[in-house]
Amino acid sequence: MNEQHQQSDRRTAPTTENETNPNGERGRARTVSRRRLLKATAVGSASALAFGVGAGASSGTVAGQTVVEERCGSNDHLSVGDGNGVLINNDWSTSQVPQEPHMCVFRNDDGSYGWEWERGETDACPEDCPDYPEVLIGNKPWSSSSQTHLFPTQIGDVDELAVDLDIDNGASGEEWNLALEWWYTDTQPPIGGGDPTHEIMLILEKSDSHTKGESIEDGAITDSYGNVIDHWEHVTDRLEWSFHIFKLAANEVPSNVDLRSILDYLDEYDDDPDGFPPDRWMTGIEIGNETWDHSEGRTTVHDFDVRLNGETATTGVDSEFTEDPVETTPTAPSNLEVTSRTETSVSVTWDASSDGETEAEVEVDHYVVSVDGLEDGEQLASDTTSTTVSGLSPDTTYEIAVTAVDDAGNESSESTVSVRTDGDDPEEPPAIDGNTPQDTTGDGRYNDVTGSGQTTTTDVNVFFEHVDDPAVTDYPEYYDFTGNDRVSVSDVVELFESI
Repeated sequence: MNEQHQQSDRRTAPTTENETNPNGERGRARTVSRRRLLKATAVGSASALAFGVGAGASSGTVAGQTVVEERCGSNDHLSVGDGNGVLINNDWSTSQVPQEPHMCVFRNDDGSYGWEWERGETDACPEDCPDYPEVLIGNKPWSSSSQTHLFPTQIGDVDELAVDLDIDNGASGEEWNLALEWWYTDTQPPIGGGDPTHEIMLILEKSDSHTKGESIEDGAITDSYGNVIDHWEHVTDRLEWSFHIFKLAANEVPSNVDLRSILDYLDEYDDDPDGFPPDRWMTGIEIGNETWDHSEGRTTVHDFDVRLNGETATTGVDSEFTEDPVETTPTAPSNLEVTSRTETSVSVTWDASSDGETEAEVEVDHYVVSVDGLEDGEQLASDTTSTTVSGLSPDTTYEIAVTAVDDAGNESSESTVSVRTDGDDPEEPPAIDGNTPQDTTGDGRYNDVTGSGQTTTTDVNVFFEHVDDPAVTDYPEYYDFTGNDRVSVSDVVELFESI
C-alpha cells in the first residue's frame, strides 16, 4: 500500500473540505447512509446513532451496546483506552473522490469501540487503494500519536512483543481484510523524526477476493501461541520503503499473536535491501480493516492490547493483557514392547511420554491402556510405564494401545503393539509373502524366511520388511534369534550376522 507522508497521508490524511476534525485538520462532512438509518431504526431508539453533520459526536444503542461518541468526518480521531490508543476514521484513498463512502468510528459505554463503513463504486486509484479505519497504539512515522509511553522504541530493544485481541470482525462484500501493521523509521519519530524504511503488515483475516498470488514462503513462522504465519509478499518496487506482508494461514482472528516471531524471521531474511539494523525505530502497532470498493461492515473491538518487554498498553473493555493457554498434546509413549505373555495375559512396557519439552512425570496426568480399540481402557498413574493385561483368550491375537493424557485432558496419539497369547503352537509358522519359512539348522528358529533352502541376504531383507507383521510378531518362538521372547529389529540384525 502506498502511503506518501509528504503528500496526502493514506492513513491519516487531512482533506481540503470545509470541516475540521479534533486535531485541527480539515475534514469532510458525512451524510447519513440508508443502511445506517435502517440499523438505527431497528434497535427502536429515537436517538440511536443519529448522525450529525461533520465531526460531531452522537449516541445510541446497537446490539445491546450504547454508543457514547461517534465521528464520521474524514480522518476524525477518538481517544480510547484512557489515551493508550487513538481511533482513526482513516479514509485516505477516498477522501477526495466525489462518491464518498459512508465511514464512521465510534466508542461504546462499556469501553469497546470500532468502525463501520459502506463503500460502493468510487474513483479511487484503480489498484491497491483501500481505506483503513483503525486504532493505533503508539505513533505513526509522521503523525497521529496516542499517549502510551511504549512507543517509539528501537527494534534492538524489543525482547517481547505480543498483542491480545478480542474483535468482532463484521466485514463483508468483495475485498477487505483485518490487519495489524507497524512501521520502522531511520530516526526517532514522529514529525521531524525521519523517513519510513519499512512497513510490516500481518493480515489476520481476509475475503477470498483479497489475493496477491503465491506466498514467498508458506508456513514461514509458527509463533509461541501456535499461529502459523505465511510470508505473503515483499514489495520493493512501488514504494519509497520496503513493505512486507504476512498473513495467518488459518484466516481467522486469534486471541493472541507473538509479533516478536515476525521480527526474528525478518532478522534472518536476506532479500531485504535495507536489512533490519537494531537502531531502527518501531513507531507503534495499529489494527484495522482495509476496505476496497463494494465492501461494507461494522467491526467492534472489545480488546486490543500490546505488551512490550513486560509492559502493557490496553484498550477496550478490560485493562489486562489476557493470554489463552497454549494447549499442547503429550507425545505418544514410545518403544511399546511385549515383555512376556501367557495363555490369558500379556505384559507390556513403554518409555515415558512428555508434554512439550517437559518430562512426562511432571506434566502427564495418567496413561490409558486399551485392548483392541475398546474405549474403557485401564488408567495408570503418570509414573507407571508397564502393566499386565489379563483376562485374555488363549491363542488369540490382540492389539494393545497406550496413550498419555495431561492434566488438561489432552490425549496423545496411540502407540500400539500386536501380540498373540500362548496356546497350542503350530508345527510351523505361517507363510510370508506366499512362501513357507524353513528351519535349516534344526534349532527351532526359522532362518530361511523365503523357504529357498538356504539363508541369504534376501531372507534378511524379507524378514526386515515383515518384522512388525502378525505373521512374525505372533510367533516369537520361531523368530526370536536373540532369545528375549519377542521379535524386533534386533532379531533381523542377529539373522544377518549369522550368515
